[in-house]
Amino acid sequence: MAVGGLVAVLARLGQVSGVPGRHERGRSALGHPAGAAPLPRLPAARRLPSLALHPTCSSARLGLDPAITRIAEAVAERVVIPDGWQCCAFAGDRGLLHPELTASATASEAAVVTVGDFAAHASVNRTCELGLTRATGKPYRHLLELLDEVTA
Repeated sequence: MAVGGLVAVLARLGQVSGVPGRHERGRSALGHPAGAAPLPRLPAARRLPSLALHPTCSSARLGLDPAITRIAEAVAERVVIPDGWQCCAFAGDRGLLHPELTASATASEAAVVTVGDFAAHASVNRTCELGLTRATGKPYRHLLELLDEVTA
């Protein structure tokens, strides 16, 4: 998805101010506090049957996982956060330089994902998406890209 497309999704969610990347304090690109407000304003979705969702270290620390899960539930009928998920250890560019770190950190999650029959795989961080794609052989995409597709 081009940056313009992502900005359009965020605009539909009521998250983009006049400056891309700037958000009100206490709010994020992924949802209002507790993920409450924007989803009811979206057009009816053509939901996917299932989605494997990888939360991130940052989303967990920022308390965004409920909002991310709510968005994922707007994308898919069944959302699975694999048991054993943890930090993917990609750590910026570390996963590029030391792929064995990511392979080790994602082994438990990858075992669950590779045997599952998921229509899509998502996260909310590009380097996590790269790490999980490598670990599972499944294409991970940004959750907002999938939201854009099912609501377009």
